[in-house]
Amino acid sequence: MTPRDGSPTPTPGSAPLRVAVLGRGSIGSVLIDRLAAGAVEGAVLSAVIGRPGQAAGNTVPTGPGTPARVAVPIVEPADGIAAADVVVECASVAAARELGPDVIAAGRTLLLASIGALNDADAARRLTAGPGRLVLTTGAIGGLDVLAAHRQAGGLREVTITSTKKATSLVQPWMDADRRAALEQATAPVTAFEGTAAEVIDLFPRSANVAVAVGLVVGDPQAVTVRMVADPDATRTTHRISAISDAGAFCCTAENEPSPDNPASSALVPYAMLAALASLARPSGRFA
Repeated sequence: MTPRDGSPTPTPGSAPLRVAVLGRGSIGSVLIDRLAAGAVEGAVLSAVIGRPGQAAGNTVPTGPGTPARVAVPIVEPADGIAAADVVVECASVAAARELGPDVIAAGRTLLLASIGALNDADAARRLTAGPGRLVLTTGAIGGLDVLAAHRQAGGLREVTITSTKKATSLVQPWMDADRRAALEQATAPVTAFEGTAAEVIDLFPRSANVAVAVGLVVGDPQAVTVRMVADPDATRTTHRISAISDAGAFCCTAENEPSPDNPASSALVPYAMLAALASLARPSGRFA
């Protein structure tokens, strides 16, 4: 089988998949350390991509679990893309929209964490234009394959996703003082947002990728009702997806520990991306 970008599918014994990481935050740091430690069979860390014009001569040290605590060079985007078969984006929606199309245009595979980038029509067009291949990670949620099956069955309706997070992690720069105070001083759960998957990403760009992912699977972000709930007593981030179709009812709940470095993100996300890389590196015998 040959992917759409024309590159051969890796097979046992073939050259390892070269992986460049775009983003060095709470997700990227885990990916860099785990890849440098050889955690993904058939994949090697080839580069860490820095900001344009700011990468030359810098390195990022890997964690204590990696051989000899190697320092990985930080390179310019064009150099990192050229040195990779797969670029893993875990930076931001803005970075995905800015640099992701360059990965696709170069014929590489882009593994996207910031799925909210696809909420912009122009960015979505450029990210899916080829010749490279766009691969989406499930991130902090599951059940998207079952939800897609319900869509195929027909009659998909009443699609909702409710995300409950620590109240302070949903405070946004655009909020006025009263709205910020309502979240920061909440003593009970507060609905910070209720609307559609098409609306939420611009208001909560660091917390709404899961909602956009559900909208993509459903095929109409406007048809997905999203609730963002701020809970002062929440110790985990909870995502609950539900839907009805002609084939039955669907409900999936994930309760994830928040990232210790970024409470707006789930600690599970980098491991979902590592699992996706494992499937790309050794696709035979994997779930579709």
